[in-house]
Amino acid sequence: MSDTLHSKIRSGLIWSVAQSWGVKGLNLLLYLILARLLSPTEFGIAAAVALVLLLQQLVAEFGFGEALIQRPNLLKHDVTLPFLVAVSASILLSLIVAVFAKQIEQLLNVPDLAPYLVVASLFAPLATATAFQESMYKRELDFKPLAIRQFVALIVSGIVGVSCAFSGLGAWSLIAQSVTYSIVGMVWLWRKPRWVPTRRHDVASFRVLGKFGASVFSTRLIDFGATRSIDIVIVTLHGAAALGIYSIGAKLYQTAMELLSRAFMEVSLSALSKLAHDRVRLVQTYRHVVSTSSLLGTPVFFAMAALSPEITHLLFGNKWTGSAAVMAPLMLIGGVQCIQFANGSYLSAIGRPHLTLWLTLIKLSAVLPAIFFIPSGNVAQLVNVYALALLVVTPFSFGLIAKELGIRFRDILLWIAPGLFSASVAYGSVWIARGMTVEHSMNGIVQLLVFGTLYLAVYLGLIMVMARASVHETVKLIRRPA
Repeated sequence: MSDTLHSKIRSGLIWSVAQSWGVKGLNLLLYLILARLLSPTEFGIAAAVALVLLLQQLVAEFGFGEALIQRPNLLKHDVTLPFLVAVSASILLSLIVAVFAKQIEQLLNVPDLAPYLVVASLFAPLATATAFQESMYKRELDFKPLAIRQFVALIVSGIVGVSCAFSGLGAWSLIAQSVTYSIVGMVWLWRKPRWVPTRRHDVASFRVLGKFGASVFSTRLIDFGATRSIDIVIVTLHGAAALGIYSIGAKLYQTAMELLSRAFMEVSLSALSKLAHDRVRLVQTYRHVVSTSSLLGTPVFFAMAALSPEITHLLFGNKWTGSAAVMAPLMLIGGVQCIQFANGSYLSAIGRPHLTLWLTLIKLSAVLPAIFFIPSGNVAQLVNVYALALLVVTPFSFGLIAKELGIRFRDILLWIAPGLFSASVAYGSVWIARGMTVEHSMNGIVQLLVFGTLYLAVYLGLIMVMARASVHETVKLIRRPA
């Protein structure tokens, strides 16, 4: 790897981490404030709107963003046709959502949802246009402007959202916050564009990008069905308030995934694509990634699962207590996913994104029957079923990456086992201790500190016995100079 590329990757990783940690941390703080001001029903309405708009954005973008990042030789006019097609599709979908908003309201069983959908959908094309500009920044590993843009957009939109909430606007506060974020983000990136539309376009290039994008789109669409179908089941069976409870518990899980996993992955697709020809280096980096994820990422997820009652109570208040039962199983799954998450980027980097599609199909085939046909009396039971179904894809994911990189499956298990085992034992120790102290009342903060200290002591004690060499190697890797 050249010094220039190494420097770009290092800088990109630093700013991607800053973007993820800073922005997601600030976004979580905004959620904390709004959760104190709004009701579960109001959050549920906004979550239902976000669900529809996420699907709209997914269809309109069609995987072109990742295709643009991955393509080795990209000319300015190669981007024009994908951009025009995606923005046109987004405008058309916005009109469809606006026209059929009442029918979507009835389908999701959320009274008074239609007005929120109409307003929010009209701004969706802005997000599509911004996604293309963002992809061009990522392609150049220029993550600093992206990080600054997100900080600015979040601060401005947060002020708007909180002000609306204090004014008693309810769910409209979240819609206003989302719309403001899209507008500020678009203006920020397009004022200094890395690409602008040209009169010239290339149909042949469009076909190549479309083929790659179709594979990415198919994977994302199926993944949407596998990961967001639970939102649809919750809101249709249990109502908007239940979806609000779920969205708060899931928000903590999603934030943790962003903080501990996606910062690396946003840089990795661009960086790994440049190393795709060197399988030895790929295997070496893969071992470092999964080992580090299991030693540093997994224990954080498992700790948040173990401490979920204390965390949700202290952060959100008594009206969100039910979110703890949602947060715990999702965090446990996150502890596995933060290791598994790297597999998709490596498959894309070596030009095999269609294999990720097959993995997503396996996940979908496991999740849909589970949440639709296994009886569950409440949201907590449904989330437990959903979390167990997500685990089905894990052995397939690691088996496939082992085959493609030419490594043994058992080697991967040896790399990740110490972190998983130690975190599991530490998690169990907290729940045993909680059961033993249930009759003794403790202050919430004190309880969090006591159980957190217990978890940390058990985990560190086990990991230093089982994987001292791996810990030292991980520390050296982190401290290695550019």
